[in-house]
Formats: sequence, structure tokens, C-alpha cells
Amino acid sequence: MKNLTTPNGVLAELAGRINAEHQQAETALRSGLEHARRAGELLIEAKGQCPHGRWLPWLEANVTFSPRTAQAYMRVADRWEELQAKAQGLAHLTFEDGLKLLAAPQEADPVEAPTTPGGMSSLPVAQLPLERRRDLASQWWDILATYTVFFDARGWEPARTAELFGVPPREVELILTPEPPVRFDTHLNGAGLVKAPQEQRQLQRYYADDIARLHHRWLSSAYRSAAYHAAGREACPELEPGLKALSRQHDRQWDRLRDRTLFNSPWADTWLVQPLWCCSLTDARAAVGIEPVQDDGALLTMLGRFRAIGQAEQGWN
Repeated sequence: MKNLTTPNGVLAELAGRINAEHQQAETALRSGLEHARRAGELLIEAKGQCPHGRWLPWLEANVTFSPRTAQAYMRVADRWEELQAKAQGLAHLTFEDGLKLLAAPQEADPVEAPTTPGGMSSLPVAQLPLERRRDLASQWWDILATYTVFFDARGWEPARTAELFGVPPREVELILTPEPPVRFDTHLNGAGLVKAPQEQRQLQRYYADDIARLHHRWLSSAYRSAAYHAAGREACPELEPGLKALSRQHDRQWDRLRDRTLFNSPWADTWLVQPLWCCSLTDARAAVGIEPVQDDGALLTMLGRFRAIGQAEQGWN
């Protein structure tokens, strides 16, 4: 089976170029829209290179930003001519400006670009109105994670950061200390998913490593963005080196686990891999507080639901 989480060939080159354009879109205040366009074009090209049903796993494994940001980049690229028709002087537009122009008329609060200078006020986040801070935290987990690790580096307790953003303290605590749901402890929760005990233990390790790998990728991005803001709008340049070091630490852990994914496991060519990977992504998101697990929370329930969706919508076996 083709390995999609260890970049190689065309996809390896695309992953590097996509991440480079994302970095430029983050740091270039006035030319960010052009870099967002280029990132979107490369993402569209990469999606065309991925086999059916493997786009999201490849995206999660190879880029340094969220799927929602990727969708925004692709929207800018796909609708570039529309932007040109609506605006004069595209070179002077920020990423957020472009998204506002593309927003439907009924959208009162258009999508913002997470962790981009054009997507937020230049004021320190603590000086923004509480309602604005609450909106940012509820709409963009990326932003809440960035400022959670930033204020943690300043020595704040989670409750203080939670109060600043108007969110429950638990949401902040989970970013700092992810708690994946317990799995494989009962039959309904996947304890007998494969028959041989040794294979069952191996499957459980791949599942846990997939979750850990995603967490390291997400937290690396949060610490990197926190370092950027520490040197910029938050005026805490002394924190920048430590935050960058923590980002690199998570990068190293991600790199250590990059091959430890269900798509590279002995079950990669079976019906189990795609719905089980969806379960691991759901658990990874729940572990850091992005969204809770639905249904009754049992692994077999989730597995059946994802398989049914995949069969109906994407033709999974």
C-alpha cells in the first residue's frame, strides 16, 4: 500500500511547499492573501494526488495547520477571479479581507483566518472586548490553544485563562493535558476487535499512537503561533525562545510517530482502517476539548456509524 503519512515524491514536495506558503500567509501582513492563494492551489493539487478517502489523513499528517484553515486557503484559490472582480489592488488585502469579500451577503460574521495577523486586531488579546475573545475561542480552537500555551508560559493558572476567554476551565485544562477517552476495556469498547491477543495489543498501540501523533502536530502549531504573538502583539519577546523550543519538541515527537498510523498498520488494506481512523481522530479531538464524543461513546458504536457513513457517501468496502 502506498504510504501517505511519510511524504515522498510529488506529495512530499507539495507538503513542503504548502507549509512554506502557510508560514508566509501567517507572517506577511499585506501579502498574506497571495500566499494563501498559493497554499490553496497546492492543496488542491495535493488533493488530486491522494487516493479516494485518504485526503484528510494525508492533510492531518503533513501540514502544520487545521483542516478548516486548509479549506479557507482552497476557497481563496478556487474563487480568485471572483476576488479580482470584487477588489482593487489585491496585493494590499489581508487573508481576512479576502475571506470577507468571498462571504455570502447573509454572513454577518465571516470566517477568520486563525493565527494570522490579518485575522485579529493588533491589540493584545486581553485588551479585546470579552465578547470578541469569547467568539474567537468558540469559533477557533487554534486561537484558544495558542493563547492557552502562551499564558501558561507566563505562569497563568488555567482558570485565569478560561476567565479571560469566557470558557469553562476544563477546555483550557484539556489543551495543556489532553485526556483521550478510555478504549479497549470492554467488548463494546473494542476489547475484542481482533481475535488474537497479540494483534489486539498491536492494534491498540497504533490507535494510541495515531491520537498522540495528532496531538503533537496540533500543539506544535499552537506553540509556534504563541511564539509569534509573544514577539509581536503581546510584547513578551522573552517568551519567544522557550515557546519555539516547545514547538520543536512537539515536532520531534510527531516525527517519531509519523509512521505509526493505522494507515501503515497490518490492517491498512482491511475494511477496519478507515472507520477506525475516524474514531481515533474523533477521540483526539475530544481529548483536547475540540468537541465531545457523540452517541453513547462506545468504540463499536462509533465504528459502525463511521462505516455506514463511509459506505453511503464515499463507497467504502
